Amino acid sequence: IDDLHAAVVAVCGEACEALEPAWVRWGRGHAEEGINRRQRDADGKVTKIGWHPEGMADLSVPVLQAVRPDGSAIGIVVGYGCHTVTTGFEYLGYSPDYPGPMRDMIRRATGGECVFFQGAAGNMMPLIGFESSGEAMRRMGERLAAEALHAVSEWPAWPARLRETGFGSGTPLALFRWDRVEVDAPRLAAVAEEVEFPLLPLPELEEITAMIERTEREIEEAIANGATEGDLRVLRFHGLNWARRIEAELRSGSPRTSVRGMIHALRIGDGAIVTGPGEIFTEIGMAVKERSPADVTLYAGYTNGAISYFPTAAEYPLGGYEPGYGNKPYGLPSQVSPESERILTETGVRLARSLFPEREAPEVEGWTATGALPKRPKRRIIGRP
Repeated sequence: IDDLHAAVVAVCGEACEALEPAWVRWGRGHAEEGINRRQRDADGKVTKIGWHPEGMADLSVPVLQAVRPDGSAIGIVVGYGCHTVTTGFEYLGYSPDYPGPMRDMIRRATGGECVFFQGAAGNMMPLIGFESSGEAMRRMGERLAAEALHAVSEWPAWPARLRETGFGSGTPLALFRWDRVEVDAPRLAAVAEEVEFPLLPLPELEEITAMIERTEREIEEAIANGATEGDLRVLRFHGLNWARRIEAELRSGSPRTSVRGMIHALRIGDGAIVTGPGEIFTEIGMAVKERSPADVTLYAGYTNGAISYFPTAAEYPLGGYEPGYGNKPYGLPSQVSPESERILTETGVRLARSLFPEREAPEVEGWTATGALPKRPKRRIIGRP
């Protein structure tokens, strides 16, 4: 951790020393490489992670690029909301999963740096997941890279206007050429707010103690019957490691009934980045994007801390991992409550709108996602004849 802190500070120093004139342009692509993973059983309940093709899925690819006055790329930020799990248990290698091939391709194509921002990926997985050869990782990464490059390619690298010129041929021709123009610098602004997420009712101490005792017996029996390390790991995860930690918290007399987290909104030019502190469901990220006044909104989950999974309220009655016990890997005594969806959406939207006082925000009824992102404004042509 100390090494990580030192590296972050060093990188910030290098960035400040490397400041140079730049312009920013936003784009938004679309890549059908992810899918809602809350697979339904015959009764409509959720008992496994798989495919839910009818479920809502944000497949947009928001892109932010910084360019020099000569049009060369300084760096590009690409967002996509999907778990990085194209590689599986039998993949024998170190890898950043699909963001790795994506970054490599963009770096080769532009000569600039590339950074990946994970989106609202709490209930999203790759179409081809947990594969052992690495082919799915390469294909998905390169597909996202191509879409990101396409998303910004149709926008001028620097503000420009079209100038009419002529050409004498068999008939008069009106031809147009781009001339760079000087405009106000891109607007930069940021705002943050700490919010409180209530937890569901806590388990009783007796219930947790009984779970620990039962799991210890099951582990002893499993070992005697030749269980694999994988089987033992599952038993420890569900009924031992988490339970012992929560037992100590309950015995302390002051267990948590809520948790606090930060939500940020940043304006960079005509686009925005809005954050959430955990594994945010795709519908929540979409709800914020649908109501944001920015030309393009990049929703970034897992930012400034990861509290837990954040499902939509509608998913809690269906059960399954994320609303049922997605709190366990994060050491919470119980899962965040269904009202967390509204807290994330309303706070994120309010912060984003505060950064664009000159714009009218889209009118969307209610606060849940509709599944339809606002259209990207057409390319602005300054001084078109």
